[in-house]
Amino acid sequence: SLILRGLLSVAVVGATFVATGDLLSTMVAVLLTRVAVLWAYDLPSAARCLGGAGRGVALAQLRPRFEPRVIARLFWLSWPLGLTVTILSLNTYVPRYFLVRYHGEAALGIFGAFAYVIMVGQMVVAAIGAAATPRLARHYDDGDLRGFLELTWRMAALCGACGLAVVGASLLFGKTGLAWLYGPEYAAHAEIFTWLMFAAGVGYVGAVLGYVATATRRFHSLTAPYLLGALFTASLSWWLVPRYGIQGAAWVVLGFSLSNLTIGLVLLRQAVREKEGESA
Repeated sequence: SLILRGLLSVAVVGATFVATGDLLSTMVAVLLTRVAVLWAYDLPSAARCLGGAGRGVALAQLRPRFEPRVIARLFWLSWPLGLTVTILSLNTYVPRYFLVRYHGEAALGIFGAFAYVIMVGQMVVAAIGAAATPRLARHYDDGDLRGFLELTWRMAALCGACGLAVVGASLLFGKTGLAWLYGPEYAAHAEIFTWLMFAAGVGYVGAVLGYVATATRRFHSLTAPYLLGALFTASLSWWLVPRYGIQGAAWVVLGFSLSNLTIGLVLLRQAVREKEGESA
């Protein structure tokens, strides 16, 4: 479903905006595309999960129920997760704030164009994480640490392979690809692009461990480590970006990715030890 929505949205945005030149029409087209995926793919999938029921039955059974006590418990359980996601989102933009402040919008434009390439792999990671999180949660809740860890390492290996692929592609075709995508001004910074792709590869594995941490439902233990990671990213940005410009911003992204990877490994170790203690 994520892959369908992503690919179709890209195609629809390109075709509609070229045809109309109107942003509102383009957004309406994206909305209609996502409704079509919901009707043609998501609801039949839900119907199959409900024992072959039709779309109407699936809609009726999937209708949300608003129970204040349940919602209150869910809010108390999940608010740290929302805060953590906010911190991670802010981290993504911190080096950009420093870059535009000290080196101007032209440098930010080059860095931003490179950073958006990372999103291609992030879509794959998001699809893998969304599909695997329920299974991870089931393994962990059942005390099946072997199944939990096997699935974790398989996800990490798959996303690590995606990271190696983007690094290899940037080394082999980075300059040519950037010249084709963006022009010669961007191709002149191919080395910085490779640094960013390396940071992306590390970040993909770190993101997988974030999904793993989410599956353990230990949400209240997430905020403090990622807040420290945000302070680390801000410190790196203050130190590196004014001195080294776009190259410094790429190094900040690498530091941010390594920080998330380290935090994810620590949280994984804590979760495993906690479950082993329950079983002892």
